[in-house]
Formats: sequence, structure tokens, C-alpha cells
Amino acid sequence: MQDNHLFHRPITHHPNTHHPTSTQISDATYGAAQRYVTRDRVEAMLEAEYLSCSLTLRKSRGNTTAFFAFADTVVAKAFNRANECHGWLGIKYQAQPKYVFCGWYF
Repeated sequence: MQDNHLFHRPITHHPNTHHPTSTQISDATYGAAQRYVTRDRVEAMLEAEYLSCSLTLRKSRGNTTAFFAFADTVVAKAFNRANECHGWLGIKYQAQPKYVFCGWYF
């Protein structure tokens, strides 16, 4: 049987390489935050994702396309903590092309 290296790439770790945490990536993408599982954070995420989508496609498809974005942020039960699981999700969308967006947050 032939070994397909496309699917079996070795993972290498270099001790001097900095690997960003999920909060660092989130801060770089959506702006810094003190807390990550909040309605404010979901709103910031939705705004960034919606703008990214609509600004990229508005010129070529804005007259015929209704845009939307979905975002969620959750905290799971940690092994050694007594925290409760909770989260937020939101949807930002246009009902029809060129309409003002609507938003739902849960």
C-alpha cells in the first residue's frame, strides 16, 4: 500500500515558536475584550463578519444578494473549575437585497 503524504504530514514543534492563543486571535480579529462570552462580544464578531462579507461582495452582488453573518461564543465546563456552561449566538441579515440589516441575539 502506498503511503499518501498529503494526509499524513508530521507535526513538528519548534521550541522557540510562539503559538497564539484563541483569545489572541480573537482580539486581533474582533478587537480586545476583557470577557469573551458576552453579548457585546457576539455583536463585535457579527459586525466584523458582516462587514467583511458585504464589503467584499457588495460591488459585484449587492443589488441581487441579501447578506448575512452568524457568530457564536461559548464557554464549556472546565475539568477543574466550577463554572457553568453558557454562550451567546447571533445572526445579522438582510431580509432582501439593499435592505437595512436585522439582528437576533440569543
